[in-house]
Amino acid sequence: MHFSRSTNLGLQIVAELSRQQAEASDSTRLTAAGISEALDASPTHVAKLISRLVDIGIVKSARGRSGGIHIVNGGLRCPLGQLIRHLEGQDFQVTRYIEPLTPKGSAQKKDHFRSILTDAEEKFYADLDRFTIADVLELNISGQHRMMKTP
Repeated sequence: MHFSRSTNLGLQIVAELSRQQAEASDSTRLTAAGISEALDASPTHVAKLISRLVDIGIVKSARGRSGGIHIVNGGLRCPLGQLIRHLEGQDFQVTRYIEPLTPKGSAQKKDHFRSILTDAEEKFYADLDRFTIADVLELNISGQHRMMKTP
């Protein structure tokens, strides 16, 4: 399976923010710029992905002098497949690869192939949904227990 670069970076952002948040004191302000620097990634791309993570409900963001970003309580309990589905968005569908593989005029074969690929995609995400974000992070950092609590 191949994820987009945005999804890969989104997963790295969650992991890095989780690490920084666990190590920070309650008064420490975590920022998109700090995450961007830690990951050596484009600040604009990181900011866009953090906005998407806010929309998904894993990250909370506040603007202003006392603002910052953090993983919400219970955010690490999000199913991994659900997070990846949201990060990939509608652009990721195995059905987009059907056209070059099926001969013209064989709509029935194309529909059958699309059905097979769609079913495989759903099984893939369902398998990932058996795990949470926390399951794939190193949870030996003190402080991460707050991100595990149900909101």
